[in-house]
Amino acid sequence: MDTSDELLQGADPAALLTPDGAVLGVNTAMATALGRSAEECLGRDFGDLWPAGQRMSAESLVAHAAKTKAVAMRVLDFPARDGAPVASLIEARSVKDPTGDEQLVWVRALDARNDLTSLC
Repeated sequence: MDTSDELLQGADPAALLTPDGAVLGVNTAMATALGRSAEECLGRDFGDLWPAGQRMSAESLVAHAAKTKAVAMRVLDFPARDGAPVASLIEARSVKDPTGDEQLVWVRALDARNDLTSLC
């Protein structure tokens, strides 16, 4: 992907973070899934955007991807809105900032409804 904006395009929730978890950008789908506006997410720690029971998992997902440069996956529950929380497979991977040499972490929810191989 050529620009960090491309990492946030698409219908599925996505975020771009610093290696220590600070939110640099989120798409509308991620902000909506977290029950916040995109502006409320910027600059905050990614783990702090999740319900209390999910924070450690969200933080460890980002830390693993940032430190090992490997793809990390966790099942996290997006906050409940008028019902039960929504479980989603979340992927995090280290990416290079196309505008510089800084390493970033790209986080996205995978849509596995029609692709069971993405769960392997």
